[in-house]
Amino acid sequence: MKKIYMGVAVVISSLVVGCSNSSISVNGVEITKEDYEKTFEIILATDDYLDKIPGENIENQIKYFMINNEVVYQVAKENGFTCNEEELKLKYAEIEASINSNSSYKAKIQSIGVNEGYILTEIKKDLVIQKYRNNFEQNINITEEDLKKYYNQNIDKFKFEEVNPSHILISSKYEKGKLIKIAQEILYKINDGESFEKLAIKYSDDRESGKNGGNLGYLKKGDKNIEFSNIAFKLGKGEISNIIETSYGYHIIKLNDRKEYIESFEDSREDIKKFILDEKYKEHVEKLNKNADIKVK
Repeated sequence: MKKIYMGVAVVISSLVVGCSNSSISVNGVEITKEDYEKTFEIILATDDYLDKIPGENIENQIKYFMINNEVVYQVAKENGFTCNEEELKLKYAEIEASINSNSSYKAKIQSIGVNEGYILTEIKKDLVIQKYRNNFEQNINITEEDLKKYYNQNIDKFKFEEVNPSHILISSKYEKGKLIKIAQEILYKINDGESFEKLAIKYSDDRESGKNGGNLGYLKKGDKNIEFSNIAFKLGKGEISNIIETSYGYHIIKLNDRKEYIESFEDSREDIKKFILDEKYKEHVEKLNKNADIKVK
């Protein structure tokens, strides 16, 4: 699921230390304690960001994230990059629909004061940053030799894990209280020894997988929404989850199998290109930071 547009140009690094309780300014523009705390809470509420940030450095990483965004945003504006009202409206509608599709996430971000004005401000900044980044990447020439060299030197990045889960989905045919009650009754039956597969056939509102006992086939991380993937990839073979909620309803997940493999060079081409562009962009942002007046007090 798409979350609030927080930092399209995020560059994660472990270089910044010791600034968790500091005040920051970037070329005279202050990053306030309130700005930091709101960003911190949004990232904590948005599980897919946490995978990118080492837990022991999370405060410093978020500060660095915010500094990078401000530096690039200022440079982008100086170079004439803007966004128009139509772009803002379209992106806001997309983000709003995404937030509304997940009631628990919506409640979390509303509780920390995220409103329409805040979201529009973040979208405007991120659209400008993304245009700047797109322009930067268009001027990068990546050869076939570059691609092969990167693949051979970073083979671990192309090692993947897949899981084969089954699930029973109780979706939004009834009010929320009724849904959770139905899901709990099914989980009781499973724990009492009834066949997961037979219960999926009988009860699952995902009829496509339900007719196969709930089997979803092999999945990579990202093939399903983040809430589902987080649980599926943590289960042991044969293990059954508790009830989890996603924007689709309530799920009970059973892990059938998991496997690892190395993706071929040909199948990795687009990912290799993205990795190279990410590294070059990170280097570029670090140069911008060196030329900026960044004060940490």
